[in-house]
Amino acid sequence: MHPDNAGQGTWKTETVEEIETVIFAPAAWDIPGPVDVVVTTTAGESVTLFRYYPDELSFTAADFIGRTVEEAKRLHHQRDLRWLRS
Repeated sequence: MHPDNAGQGTWKTETVEEIETVIFAPAAWDIPGPVDVVVTTTAGESVTLFRYYPDELSFTAADFIGRTVEEAKRLHHQRDLRWLRS
């Protein structure tokens, strides 16, 4: 929380936008090549999180629903590091 108006004692709570929907494009897993992860947040914003290769990493919509965009990007980074180190 942070002061809305300095010195007036009022506080404004920041809203945290969470991921509501997830689209994997292309949706067909048998098409070779990268997959884009596109999400919609609770604020209605559409964001392309990242691109990955399904023969290297695996994700489901449940991995992202309810997370923030930053949390989802960290998840990708963690899985990518784990795959690179394997």
